Amino acid sequence: MAIFSRESVANESDAIFMHRAIELAQKGEGRVEPNPMVGAVITRNNIVVGEGFHGAFGGPHAETIALGIAGESARGGTLYVTLEPCCHTGKTPPCVDAVIASGVSRVVVAVEDPFPAMMGRSLELLKKTGIDVTLGT
Repeated sequence: MAIFSRESVANESDAIFMHRAIELAQKGEGRVEPNPMVGAVITRNNIVVGEGFHGAFGGPHAETIALGIAGESARGGTLYVTLEPCCHTGKTPPCVDAVIASGVSRVVVAVEDPFPAMMGRSLELLKKTGIDVTLGT
């Protein structure tokens, strides 16, 4: 009989849902340049309640699509996203604002924004609002 700690189960779930976010991100291949491919999954009690990917340059970002699908089910849930949510206004509003407003309690991010001026800024904003942030899963 195998005994699993709560932490090992959480890490396994994180890996599964992040893998799904990566699969979703790949759907944007060849369609989002110069932006990166990004995928997002929202879970509540380890059940997927929303998914999204950035599908076209200038179009909605993965996080906002997933949050729109999840609706109120996102509250208290976990967002898995392949790239740190944006914190600047460009062709779309900052995703970090939508993430905070959604009421998710945890955000798992595969990689930080690679641009030095943005790197880590959203993660700090999320932490300041009381959201648990995990980087690098």
